[in-house]
Amino acid sequence: MVITCLTLNCERGCTVSDTVTAADIADNRWCECLYHDPKVVLELQDANEDGYLYEDEFCAMFDQMTDEFIMDWPHSYQKNFDECDEDRDGLMSSAEIETCYDRVCVEDCSTAADRDARTDTWCECRTSSYDVIIEQFDENDDGSIELSEFMRIYTEDTDTININFSQATTTRAYFYTEAVNGSTDTGYCAM
Repeated sequence: MVITCLTLNCERGCTVSDTVTAADIADNRWCECLYHDPKVVLELQDANEDGYLYEDEFCAMFDQMTDEFIMDWPHSYQKNFDECDEDRDGLMSSAEIETCYDRVCVEDCSTAADRDARTDTWCECRTSSYDVIIEQFDENDDGSIELSEFMRIYTEDTDTININFSQATTTRAYFYTEAVNGSTDTGYCAM
């Protein structure tokens, strides 16, 4: 019930409509709900961990004087790390990094519009191998990435990706998108 309520409030308050403008959404911290699973709110605010939000737990998300939403959303690096650490052991193995890097690069950068919308260097992933992550961020040279190493990929104040792709020693042949039998195939050609 709590998750349904949070989801509905997110959709209602953060979707352009007759009563909500794009500017309203841009100025509203609550609208980061669009980028987070509603379970995050429950995990962060359910102080007694009973699966419900009581009035005091709910009200703690808002400034009592201004009614402004003040809860700190988790950084995207935590969410992204959790999605990539498939076996949940707290480390991204080389295989997990490769799988995640390729999947996320295709998801984020497959179209010109996607690439143009980015304000960071991430879409250079299209021409570099996942090895760039290990080369630049594996501080202890164990071939895997832990959360503290992964966090360095992101610019702290803007939560954007900050990878120096020009230092990559391994590159890809090229990124492609082609239509085959009515469907679109996107990926990388073998080197």
